[in-house]
Amino acid sequence: MRLEASVPSEDLSVLRVGATVDFNVRGYERSFQGRIERISPQADATTRQVPIYVAIPNVGGRLVAGLFAEGRVVSSSAAGLIVPIAAVNTTGPEAWVLRVAKGSTERVPVTLGYGIRGASKYRSPPAERGRHAAAGSGSGISPGTPVKVAAAR
Repeated sequence: MRLEASVPSEDLSVLRVGATVDFNVRGYERSFQGRIERISPQADATTRQVPIYVAIPNVGGRLVAGLFAEGRVVSSSAAGLIVPIAAVNTTGPEAWVLRVAKGSTERVPVTLGYGIRGASKYRSPPAERGRHAAAGSGSGISPGTPVKVAAAR
């Protein structure tokens, strides 16, 4: 199946064949995903928008042709550990977080990525499962303090 959409010409710099497109279709309670298979070489003369053509895997024939869709082209993505912005200490020459490991806290330098809705992604050290970052009032404790992480209720 194919989705035909138009993108404002000012967004041309982020368009590329193969880019992911996330979209919602009226009448469905979930989102769908496709990939740009073609970008028109000509903008619409009236709207100055550029048509794109998105290939959609229609597994099981669930999507019905002819419906309206609304979505966005994923221009960038990243993987990494995301912590509350309150957990990142930026008062010194390098940013760091206080991490709980083996029953006590340790200071871990981090390279900041980008912030989203009150959280910050950091790129180093690599994400580690089972680790906790101290945030809020917990960020006031010093490295080496013994701690016990309680199970969530």
